[in-house]
Amino acid sequence: MEKYFLPYDLSMEFKELGFDEECIAGYYNGTNFKIETAPWVGWYKLTCLVPLISQAKKFLREKYNLLIVIDKYENPNSYGYLIYDENFTENCGYKAYEEAELEAIRECIKIIKNEQEKTL
Repeated sequence: MEKYFLPYDLSMEFKELGFDEECIAGYYNGTNFKIETAPWVGWYKLTCLVPLISQAKKFLREKYNLLIVIDKYENPNSYGYLIYDENFTENCGYKAYEEAELEAIRECIKIIKNEQEKTL
């Protein structure tokens, strides 16, 4: 099940970006992954919420106007991503769909941080 959620590093980045939507998973006591169907209670300390990858893409689209599209390329036989924003960002050469998807999310975070630095 863990493969459907953001990894720890991206979950922490999303926490910094203000992600606070309802989640069924979290990292507790550091980097320990846990799926919890009840509210977050118990002996463990919640480090951060862990969104599903689809939740993360929706958050980026709705809050930051960044649309991610994953596509299969024939030559070379690989996957790639397109990010639609004010600019058009494209990258390919990933062996798996999921790899391209996570790299696209990482690139969106870079785009957001660059924009935030411009406003400082």
